[in-house]
Amino acid sequence: MLLFLLSCNENTVRNTSAEQPKKPVSKTNIVLVVIDTLRTDHITEEVSPNLIKIANFGMQYTNTWSTSSWTAPSTASIATGMLTNEHGIYRGMVASAEQSTGQTVQLNTLSKDIPTLAEKLKAVGYHTYGLASNVNIDKGIGFDRGFDEFVCAPEEHAHKLFEKIDEWKPKEPYFLYLHLNDIHSPYEPRAPWYQKKESKHEDMIAAYNSEISYLDNELAKLYQKMKWEKNLLLVTADHGEEFMDHGQYGHLETLYRELTHVIFWMSGPGIPQRKINIPLSLADTHHILLNAVDIAKPPPPRPVVSHRVGKSKEIWSLTTREWRWVHGELYRITDTQEKQNLATQHPEIEEQLRNRITAIQQNFGRKEPEFKNISLKKDNVDLLKKLGYVE
Repeated sequence: MLLFLLSCNENTVRNTSAEQPKKPVSKTNIVLVVIDTLRTDHITEEVSPNLIKIANFGMQYTNTWSTSSWTAPSTASIATGMLTNEHGIYRGMVASAEQSTGQTVQLNTLSKDIPTLAEKLKAVGYHTYGLASNVNIDKGIGFDRGFDEFVCAPEEHAHKLFEKIDEWKPKEPYFLYLHLNDIHSPYEPRAPWYQKKESKHEDMIAAYNSEISYLDNELAKLYQKMKWEKNLLLVTADHGEEFMDHGQYGHLETLYRELTHVIFWMSGPGIPQRKINIPLSLADTHHILLNAVDIAKPPPPRPVVSHRVGKSKEIWSLTTREWRWVHGELYRITDTQEKQNLATQHPEIEEQLRNRITAIQQNFGRKEPEFKNISLKKDNVDLLKKLGYVE
């Protein structure tokens, strides 16, 4: 089942296998939790004791990397099992920084010929429910496809968002998708976990950590209430956050470790307690879940690349067992701060990984993005600016 990843070939470049869902459907409920903007190295006993307990219940893929440092592309990879250049979601919902009134924007949408995880699970008998509080997990982009019930409530706090689950009373077997945006900036100081710091920088981190603690507490209560120990549970993140690690705040146009290294924990009946350190792509989420409930055979894993398309540039990174190639720079996988660029010391390795990126781009192709125009009111434009979704 899940152990196919133990024999991952990190040089795999192309997946040609077809997935054929089969019946009867597994009776295992599936819960997929995506915590937006969760930085992996801020998961500690002090900040998030309950999340650590959840992690220790099952398999921890400790070397998992997002396909982007932005929500829409990385979440589309979770939904489709594809790299960003395959599914064509590069930007999501972005407003113009020059506009202060309502405007018409182009919304990057998911192609209808690409099936989603929810659609595949629904096709074999699952009842499907989706809850999101990030504005980019939007019906307009296509993230609602395959869900019997889907609600995107931008900026809604987790404890309020979870009330919808009580209202739905999910029918079994169910697939429940939760995309939680509480940790995303601007960070709200959360009592009783927040303690004010003297410097602005440290205070920002304290508020961010208090958001993690709040969500840690809410997820623990939901875990107990819904008896998640009996379900297949996967907890991950879409990307991380930077606090001047490489000269910026937030998750702007870089792909360093603090933005792309994500948690990936699976637990449930029959899943062993262990840690796996083989590089894994967030795009593999889709296939791992389908394989875990015997709906599809495991395809070869995706190459572990991250990709970001901005207004003025396009950047890539590649992760192997030993190295991280990040927009032309070279770091050992053990350099967790990614401060020592070894590209000049190891030009042959830098060239090899650069060529591998080129091969991935060629073999996986590039899907042209699809767009549709939507009208946004001033309040919605202001929300996008508040969240940093502006250009």
